[in-house]
Amino acid sequence: MMRELLLTGRRLTGKEALDAKIVSAIHPAESLFPKTMELADALSRKDRETYATIKRGMKRRLEELQKKLQEKKIF
Repeated sequence: MMRELLLTGRRLTGKEALDAKIVSAIHPAESLFPKTMELADALSRKDRETYATIKRGMKRRLEELQKKLQEKKIF
């Protein structure tokens, strides 16, 4: 599915994105801001060093993927 989306630029519906595990939840427009603030509040209470470690790991994996794509001359 991801390959198709990347190649065609097709947009997903909220349900499709949820089913594909691209998003963790979908909400009606009128409840989006309160739900966003709830999530932001919960995240802000967590340890900053844990988030920094996660971010470094994600960045490292992205760099590895970009290197592999360049080696294969895909992009």
